[in-house]
Amino acid sequence: MYYERKLRDKRRRVWQLVLGLLFMMMLMHTDEIMAETLTGNALGTVQLNSAQNLPLGSNEETTTVGRYALNYTGNINVYSSPSLGNDDISYCSKTLPDFSNSSMATLHGDNNTTHIVKAYLIWETRKRYNKDDYNANHVRFIMRDGNGANIYPNWVYVDDRSSRYVSGWEQSRPRIYCNVADVTTIVKTYGYGNYYVANIPVCYASDLWEQDTGGGGTPTGWQLIVVEENDSYPVRAVTLKVGSKFRFGDVDWEGDDYGTDPISRATVTMGTELFSGLKTKEYGDVTGQVLFGCIDAARVTENSKLISMFTQQTRDSGKVVRDGGSVVEGLYSDGSQFCPQIDMCSALYNVSGLAYGATVFGVDVANVRWDTQLYIGAAVDIAFPDFSSQQTTTLSDGNVIVSNTITNISPQQNTGIYEGDLTVTLDAGLKPDASKISISVNGVPEDAQKSIYEEDGQWKVKFYGGGIRNFMQQNTLSYSITCSIRGLQDQFNNSDAFNGYLRSAGTNTGHWINKAWTSSSHVDCKYTVTADANGGTVYDYPGTNTWKNISTYPVRYGTNLYDNIGGLSPKRAGYRFDGWWTDRNNGVQVYDANGYRVNNTGYWKDGKWNRTEGAVIYAHWVALKSNLKVDPAGGKWHNRTDVQIFNQQYLTTKDVPDPVRTGYTFKKWEKSNPFYGTFSEADRRYTFGSHENITDVLTAKWQANKYKLTFDPNGGIVGTSQVTLTFDSSDYWDVSWNNPTRTGYTFAGWWTSPDGGTEVYAENGHCTNEGTYWHENKCVYAGDYTVYAHWVANTFTIHFDPNDGKEQTPIDDMTITYDQEVVLPDATGQYIRYTLDGEDITQQVLDGTIILDDTGVVVMMLDADTGLMMTPAGGIVNEDGSITQPDGSITMPDGSVIAPGTEEGNVDAEVPVEEATEADASGETEEEGSPDQDADKANIEEDTAGDQASVEKKGVTRTATAENTEVEDVSNVVVSEENRVEEDVDAQAADVESEDPSAEPQSDKKAYASVFMGWALEDGRDSFMPQWTAGTSFAVAEITNAAGVTDSNGATITLYAVWDDCPWIVAENLYYTLDQAQSGFITDSEILSHATAYDREDGSPIAPGYNDNGTSFTIPDYQASDFTQYQSEGSCTENLTVVDSAGSTYYKQITVYVVDTRATVVRAENGRTRFINEHYYNLSEDNGGLAADSIWKTDPVYRAQLLTAFDNLKNDTPIATYVYSKEDIKDMKAYIDAHGIGNASESDALRKFYDQFCEPNKQ
Repeated sequence: MYYERKLRDKRRRVWQLVLGLLFMMMLMHTDEIMAETLTGNALGTVQLNSAQNLPLGSNEETTTVGRYALNYTGNINVYSSPSLGNDDISYCSKTLPDFSNSSMATLHGDNNTTHIVKAYLIWETRKRYNKDDYNANHVRFIMRDGNGANIYPNWVYVDDRSSRYVSGWEQSRPRIYCNVADVTTIVKTYGYGNYYVANIPVCYASDLWEQDTGGGGTPTGWQLIVVEENDSYPVRAVTLKVGSKFRFGDVDWEGDDYGTDPISRATVTMGTELFSGLKTKEYGDVTGQVLFGCIDAARVTENSKLISMFTQQTRDSGKVVRDGGSVVEGLYSDGSQFCPQIDMCSALYNVSGLAYGATVFGVDVANVRWDTQLYIGAAVDIAFPDFSSQQTTTLSDGNVIVSNTITNISPQQNTGIYEGDLTVTLDAGLKPDASKISISVNGVPEDAQKSIYEEDGQWKVKFYGGGIRNFMQQNTLSYSITCSIRGLQDQFNNSDAFNGYLRSAGTNTGHWINKAWTSSSHVDCKYTVTADANGGTVYDYPGTNTWKNISTYPVRYGTNLYDNIGGLSPKRAGYRFDGWWTDRNNGVQVYDANGYRVNNTGYWKDGKWNRTEGAVIYAHWVALKSNLKVDPAGGKWHNRTDVQIFNQQYLTTKDVPDPVRTGYTFKKWEKSNPFYGTFSEADRRYTFGSHENITDVLTAKWQANKYKLTFDPNGGIVGTSQVTLTFDSSDYWDVSWNNPTRTGYTFAGWWTSPDGGTEVYAENGHCTNEGTYWHENKCVYAGDYTVYAHWVANTFTIHFDPNDGKEQTPIDDMTITYDQEVVLPDATGQYIRYTLDGEDITQQVLDGTIILDDTGVVVMMLDADTGLMMTPAGGIVNEDGSITQPDGSITMPDGSVIAPGTEEGNVDAEVPVEEATEADASGETEEEGSPDQDADKANIEEDTAGDQASVEKKGVTRTATAENTEVEDVSNVVVSEENRVEEDVDAQAADVESEDPSAEPQSDKKAYASVFMGWALEDGRDSFMPQWTAGTSFAVAEITNAAGVTDSNGATITLYAVWDDCPWIVAENLYYTLDQAQSGFITDSEILSHATAYDREDGSPIAPGYNDNGTSFTIPDYQASDFTQYQSEGSCTENLTVVDSAGSTYYKQITVYVVDTRATVVRAENGRTRFINEHYYNLSEDNGGLAADSIWKTDPVYRAQLLTAFDNLKNDTPIATYVYSKEDIKDMKAYIDAHGIGNASESDALRKFYDQFCEPNKQ
């Protein structure tokens, strides 16, 4: 039965939860909620002139049983009086503005302890009920949070008025409708608070039959009636009836239809009956509640209603009546009005003294008028078992025992609990031992079923089945549960409860009663322990957290609370704590010296407090000894340097005089931290402290003495002359920062004497740690002292460099000392240097690639192009020493000459010839002239000065022929005096075969030996003025200072040989016109202006004339008359001479040519031959250029060929090369003399010339 009941109970709770959730969801998602009143289930017909008991139980019983009570609230929305054409709404409440009518009422109660088990909403309207008219049948039920639902009635009751005294009442038609809806789910969800009902349908004249009011007006109101449950309520039976039965109450209108006297006609009787065989109990005071209510359209304030309550054993038995007093309109509870209302009268009475065994409960309401909606309810005591029970909780051997004996002492027979269970709820600090649980029924051990489980942090033991199932009058059951302790509660609180179905006076009600009885018990498990320091002090915790003589703390039975009281930290000067005991001197030990509990001595067992009371415990003490350690810290104390230790008892004294130490001053004795004893500085006396086996240390504190150290630079310079040394300190063990300096000397350390003594600091500035002054980099000399710098003169190495000269005999490096003098060597004859035209040829002379004679004249030199040794004149030096001259003759080593052409000297050198272009090979370019021109025009010889150059070099003649050959009238060719002869002259210039005016002036090819002047540093190596001469004594300091190495001991100084080189001249052959020569234009200054004199030492160039610095650039043998006397072309040589400031002289010979440039008319039969260079090609005809209409200017092809020839000459890029022998050259000259070139004499002369001389020799 237990399992069945439990299942039903769980199902009920589940369905309650599901319904609640569904209701919440519907409130959130829909507006039209029927709340257990679906329109499809609405009644098909109304109940006429009747009242009906409403279902209250879980199985639709009309009588329910439990710890229940009735509660209610309500209000009026509208009072209306419909009549034909004149609807009167004299009162209309609109608490909520969005509805046609609305009112609010408060359901009072406590949501924490009381909850709703059933709720009905009742409302009245005169609007005809129509089950198919959903819009007219519902009201709006709104909760306190604003959510609402449309509520439709489950039941509808109506009075059917029929009165012969009222017009139209003969017709059978409904008048007043009473609507009832089950709203349990909603109200259980929202609980107590404000509720609103809105939109109760209002009856208008148009809604009535023939628009007849049927007499009188009607209020439109509502009631909310609930059944509530609370564990403190007595067990009662509850019933509720609702209906509608019209009672007019006026004899003038109704006659005796409802009674024979005014009282009977104006009285309404309402009664409700208990069902299922239930009745009020038959012992003690029977108490209960009676609720009645009605709506009175006649305004109750006009006539108070008289209330009489009654009970009946059965419906047919007599009434037991008691006066209920009088009420006017409003809501009443226990005789007091809690809400005034209009046209509504309701009252809830709490009554006592009800009849035994009663089943019917009702009220008679007198003096009623126009009453319609009626309801009556009752909640009354029924027979319920009483119990004798006293649960106990006891402590035993570290456990807790919960027990109880329960007896059913009900005064009414056959009353008790069936199919019940007994549940014991244990304290959260307890856990039941399943092996130590027992139960008995009527003194006999019961093998009842039990369930042990934990719920909400508490263990529970439930007994069920067996003899527990039916617990009736005089039955007794006992149980005992042994529990272990699992928490730190101050007390253990336990309870039990018997639950089951109620049998009341022999009737199995079928109603489950939770906590049919309950009992509880507790036991204190917290005690106080007092700890007495017994001459010492303890830290009072968890009390005042101060040091006290006595401290208290709690313990809890069966727990390890304060099994360690080390936090008390007992102390007593001069003593060691030895644990807590139950007597000042002896007793039982409760805690050891560390504060940990001692087991199995009657106080603690297995680590848990095992007494059901507190205790007083006492500290035990042991006298202490401590140590003093005296550390002289490097000094001497009592003539000893070691640490001395003394062991004495508390308060013993020890004198501690001052120690001594070399180099230090004693300052004080420093105490260790912590320091447990006491030390008097004034008396130098130590008193042993109160802590056992601790060691106090007195350590000598010293202050190192300070001394002066003076630095004497001893001829040098020092930055800091004095420092302060601290004894036994590493300060100033390194004084490298203060190393002295002395020009030309190297520092050799600090010594105790200017000469000799003891070295205190080495040359690197570090102390020498010799032991007297410094040891291990610490000062160990107790006194002031002076140190002197020692010095060593610097030494240097001089290295000699020939400075672009060459060594014939090396000069060894020289070692010198700063404080000495030195004589530098003479490099003459050991170093040599030669120059040729300003170029250094020393290496070539040494290599033998240039051979000089005794005077320095170049005899022969290596030609870089051919790799042959050649003479300055172009001769080739053969392997046997003979020389093949450019003319083919051979000079033998013995001076004899072999003429050219002989078998021995037939050595022809082939000379390449550059051909301008093959496009000119025809040579037959002819200008058109007048037909009467002389056929025997003079032949014009080619001007070899500019148009054909023959250079004899290395036995090879190279001829370059320009392509600008042109036949042109020369009658108008004018060469101005401004045209320098280095430019091309007219082809009429005389053939100067004796000299080659195009050749460069040849040097005398004399090499000059440079003169050694002395020595210089690198910055003076390019000057011919030495810084130091050879053979003279100089101070070494002079050289080292100049070299900037005086303070660089061991430095190498390089001295460079200073040379006076011979100057040289760069000049070319010059050309002037005859007019310039005759006019005196050719002066020595004019000639010198076209030459440049150079000298390495004196700077370049050397100005012409005699200069202030001793240099000169002149022509010593110049004679102006050499040129002014010329009457025709000619030449002369001039010797250009340069002298440098050292007197070295250089000569350069050039040839000055005088050319007659006057125009000459040369007539030719077919034109003329013209040799021209680029310069004249770009000039006008008046200035010696070509005619404006010359084919070489106007024809693009001719012009391009000529310009190409110019570029080839300029860039040395011949199109073709021709090689000729000397015989070929002679033959070519003879051909030109006989035939000319081009069409000068013969029209095909140029072609024949090419065929004869060019084509065969082309390379």
